[in-house]
Amino acid sequence: MRRKTTTAAMAALLTALALVADAAAPALTISAASSITAKSAVFNGSSTAGGTAVITAYWGTSASDLWCSANLGLLAEGAVTRTEYSLLSARTYYYRFHAVNDDGEAWSDIRSFTTTSVTANPRFGGGSYDGYASASILAAIPPSSTMIVIR
Repeated sequence: MRRKTTTAAMAALLTALALVADAAAPALTISAASSITAKSAVFNGSSTAGGTAVITAYWGTSASDLWCSANLGLLAEGAVTRTEYSLLSARTYYYRFHAVNDDGEAWSDIRSFTTTSVTANPRFGGGSYDGYASASILAAIPPSSTMIVIR
């Protein structure tokens, strides 16, 4: 009778050890950004180990100061993407991913890309300021007129 208990306890211990051996910290890889425009880009990477993990994207205009972030939530192993729409034109951006699960955490490498330029509109003598196209028109407005500003 004692032998059965010992055998059952040993089987339970081996099962627990197998589960611990299967658990793993996350691992991330980074890929080139895609769909790059003057204002947006898709950051690409993949989670390659660790099952599910909470993944966060970080980006900025300096590789040493990735000051923007977005929590992508709990994701399974596979493709990791973040589409960012609030970028400035003609700027180099850097991005990376961070993953955390019960068994650890991981950072991807850092990748960079450059957004495209906004073309000035010569019809209105416009240019660009900080990535936004602009135009100006001079007009004489009589003092008794009502002015409406359209942006």
